[in-house]
Amino acid sequence: MTQMQVKDNVFTIPNVLSVSRLVILLPLSLYLLATHRYAWTLVALFFLGATDWLDGYLARALNQQSELGKYMDVVADRISVVFIALGLVFAGLVPWWVVCVIAGVDAIVAATTWFLFHGPPNIAVSFVGKVRTALLLFALPGMILAAALDSPSVREASYVVLAIGLVFHIVAAVGYIRAMVRNRPGKNVRQD
Repeated sequence: MTQMQVKDNVFTIPNVLSVSRLVILLPLSLYLLATHRYAWTLVALFFLGATDWLDGYLARALNQQSELGKYMDVVADRISVVFIALGLVFAGLVPWWVVCVIAGVDAIVAATTWFLFHGPPNIAVSFVGKVRTALLLFALPGMILAAALDSPSVREASYVVLAIGLVFHIVAAVGYIRAMVRNRPGKNVRQD
């Protein structure tokens, strides 16, 4: 099988994992959160996070990297973070402004992407973006753990990690927008 065939293959194990994250694990997590089953919500979120790591690992290990998988993984991460944050708002565990920052920044990046590329840009995930995702995926379940344990100290620690994650979210977005502007189509075309 050639490299081109692998890159064009849609039906790969990593892609199935990314879809399962969005179609099964995210709705299950939100249902458990909405019904205040916090311990089970954490279990579901653990599997959601595990599939995020596993799909990338398997893509490399099985040489099943694909263009679709590259974009689907990022989109699944962003959708998961926004919807888990929304679920936390409706459960009364975080304030609305958290979702506004996360979704607002994501909307600006998405609009920039569409305006400049009319589709997904060929921009690599940055280190800051990876750290941002890790911080948010640690802080948001931390809020659920605080509710499950009824622990103010876990809640406060989760808020600190969340605040740092939101700063990284904004910094990562600025970096992505700058990279998109530098790599926009037609940038090097001379205009008289």
